[in-house]
Amino acid sequence: MRRLVFSLAYVCLGGFAVNAMAETEDIAPHRITVVMTPGITSWLQLPSEDLVQTRRDLAQGRFVSTTQLRRLADLGDGFAALRFAQRLEESGANNPADIAHYYGMAAATGRGGAIVNMIRHLDQIDPADVGPRRLGLLRGIVVAYANAGNSAAAEALIRYHWRQVPFGPLYDEVEAVLARLDGELGAELSLRHAVAILQDRQRTKQDLLNVQTYLAAASQATSLETRLVAQNLEPVLEAALTEYAPLNSEDPQ
Repeated sequence: MRRLVFSLAYVCLGGFAVNAMAETEDIAPHRITVVMTPGITSWLQLPSEDLVQTRRDLAQGRFVSTTQLRRLADLGDGFAALRFAQRLEESGANNPADIAHYYGMAAATGRGGAIVNMIRHLDQIDPADVGPRRLGLLRGIVVAYANAGNSAAAEALIRYHWRQVPFGPLYDEVEAVLARLDGELGAELSLRHAVAILQDRQRTKQDLLNVQTYLAAASQATSLETRLVAQNLEPVLEAALTEYAPLNSEDPQ
């Protein structure tokens, strides 16, 4: 299969500019991965011989202690981060913030499937329990994956925007992702976002004008249901826009 590798815009991740790369092999949108940082790629990057041996043991499937696994993960080894997150889950640890963090580290190095598990635990965290730097890292990972077309991340980004948890409002990020996405995923998420805006009592005129763009994208779907819902929302949008129409200053006759 043809491998497509394309460079995304530089992503601001915890104060550092990281060149994000997405790799696909004509795979399903939920399987798209993004390499935001290479992480540890060689034993030469490790500071001690015991960590070199830990990395060898991990690569060869031998047992690695939880302490050593975490040390390796904290140095940026994506595979160790993935295994440590899984071990935390298996232990029954009730700490979704830590689990999301380590799945996030794995996702940032392009580990397949890590983004879905990161989002699953992000859904459970209380932002008050997470420091701003760590929360910023997690936000950057979700945005990078959403921009790459990963369906789980794009859906989560829109959901987090409307919940305003755990990252607060994400107006610009959502607009950028919807402008980038195409196909059925773009159509479905554009429709979902349009519906949320129409239901929002705090919407502005500009929000409603943006809905026109989202409904136009949804009307290009191959799904008949998506197209019909988009068409049925057009008069709802027109009625909503009349709220902002200028009043006639002339007295009625």
